[in-house]
Amino acid sequence: MALCSPCLERQQYDFQESGTITFGRGNYRIHFSTVGEGYLNSSADERLKHGTVSWKVDRGEGQFEGARGLITSNFTVSDTGEVVDHNFGVLCVK
Repeated sequence: MALCSPCLERQQYDFQESGTITFGRGNYRIHFSTVGEGYLNSSADERLKHGTVSWKVDRGEGQFEGARGLITSNFTVSDTGEVVDHNFGVLCVK
């Protein structure tokens, strides 16, 4: 799985993004955008920031053609830029 997602910081803690998730080597893609705004702030570990965002699936390609649904992301970003991201999604495919 590969995620490509430019991020637009709107305020100190808020952001919006849109992007594409590609699965495997085929043409299996989900295109998404932020629902509202994502949130990123400090955590109990001073080396990490902790964030969350919800995405709506705007369209899909390949086996995801006609897909709609929501994905949530709960993630940390280290002071060295390492991202650990956990996602949960529910998609319906026509």
